[in-house]
Amino acid sequence: MNVMTKQLAFDYIEGIPLSFQNSSFFGHDSVVCFLRQTLKKRRLHHALLFKGSQGIGKATLAFHLAWNILKDVEQDFMHPDDSSLIWKKIGQNVHPSLLYISRGYDVKTQKFRTSITIGDIQRIAGFLQKTQFDNNSRIVIIDSVDDMNHNAANALLKTLEEPPTKTQFVLVSHNPSRLLPTIRSRCQMVIFKPLKSIEVYRALSYIAAPIGFDPAKPLAEILIKRSEGSIRKAVLILISDGLEIASIIDDILSISIFPVSDIHHLASIINGRNSERQFHFFLDYLANIIAKGARKNAFIGNLAKAEQFAQFWQIMQQDIAESLNYNLNKKQLIIVMMQKVHGFLHNDF
Repeated sequence: MNVMTKQLAFDYIEGIPLSFQNSSFFGHDSVVCFLRQTLKKRRLHHALLFKGSQGIGKATLAFHLAWNILKDVEQDFMHPDDSSLIWKKIGQNVHPSLLYISRGYDVKTQKFRTSITIGDIQRIAGFLQKTQFDNNSRIVIIDSVDDMNHNAANALLKTLEEPPTKTQFVLVSHNPSRLLPTIRSRCQMVIFKPLKSIEVYRALSYIAAPIGFDPAKPLAEILIKRSEGSIRKAVLILISDGLEIASIIDDILSISIFPVSDIHHLASIINGRNSERQFHFFLDYLANIIAKGARKNAFIGNLAKAEQFAQFWQIMQQDIAESLNYNLNKKQLIIVMMQKVHGFLHNDF
């Protein structure tokens, strides 16, 4: 993987194929069936909103859909052929009929931005003004639209309000509640459920051997259970000693008294070897606890409680973004975030 390719994907994990380079796919049979039927009947909505947990295949399937549209597959919806010239161009992010937007890379700071900006979204207008290549449909994939700031969201809304002909939008979202209602209303939502354990097992066996996944080891079953149907989450656990970190976090949050010594022990572990990976796993795992709380309360009809979790999740994201932007002390952030989450869950926040 060259430096330029790494700069195209802020969530790149060494040894794991990027979503626009991954021709394999696991699970989501009902979603694939839906895409097959609508594509065959030429009734694909101009703006699809792929909704579901992070790391379960939404972006990968978005690129598979793009390949089917550009290849004009008539007989059936197929997963890409690695030898296809179209797929090779998609994998290099150079296909003239496909625009992929994610959080941009800042060359000056040599870091990825914390949001998708209006400048990123304005690229769509220039892309759509170009002459169509081979009379192909033009495809815009945004991963994820949750990362858009306010100005970017408004700019996208204007484009969706007046969709150009022969243009397909695929918006990937882990949390559609963060989107403007007017954006959601202009899209057809496609729901992705967490993968089944056997599907996670097959996916990890196929793509994660280079980073140490061994299906024969006893920890494989625990890893898959902890993944909660997310391949990405399983991979992050695998490369960051996540099982130990997750277990400590769960123990700390399960007791009513805030255990200061245990928090410092956790911070020391995360700041140990492979600290960058462990730190990001910690942030993802903590945010996912709150996100699950929001989903659980919404499911049982406790909407007021669900809204409290959703608002707290947004506060967490803002705190994390500010800390990363200003390179604040990681150990201090770990302690502060754990204190806030513990207080929230035990009603002290």
